[in-house]
Amino acid sequence: MAVISLLALFIAGCEKSKEEPSPSISTITASELIPKLFVERKDIALSADNEKAEKELWNKIAQSKQIKYLPAIVTDNWEGDWIKCQSRLKEIAKNNNYDDASLESCLVSLHAYGPKKIYSLPEAVYLSGKGEDAMWIVVLRWEDYHTSGDSKTIVLSHIAVTSIRIKDLKRMATVSCN
Repeated sequence: MAVISLLALFIAGCEKSKEEPSPSISTITASELIPKLFVERKDIALSADNEKAEKELWNKIAQSKQIKYLPAIVTDNWEGDWIKCQSRLKEIAKNNNYDDASLESCLVSLHAYGPKKIYSLPEAVYLSGKGEDAMWIVVLRWEDYHTSGDSKTIVLSHIAVTSIRIKDLKRMATVSCN
């Protein structure tokens, strides 16, 4: 059921437009994103109720100044850029003495999930909780094939936030900008 709701969130997305992004939308290239990636500890207690947990993720993560004002990401090789982002995030986690192996497993599971017509890149990760309740909260910028068409260059402008329990890689809650 959680997989179906995550898929629905990705497919539903935000308002879709076949137009190029507005000049007022700030963008950076995926290469410019790499040095800006971050992994931080941020303890957030999420509700057991999925709908409440989604609202909490949106309000506490997606709407935070740290995330809300990040620019859209321009890529012409999102899969290659995903691998670069994953490697950099793992390196940051390791340098901060976080569990980099579990973060890598989490990112691999996110990358492998879903339809291949959803383009996404991880841009921030938070480690939250301890012990059995520890989870990674991953912030993604994404776009789907409806808005990017056949263009090789993709602008990832939508936000999705997913919390994944470390012990079993179970997705606890996911919210998107829809």
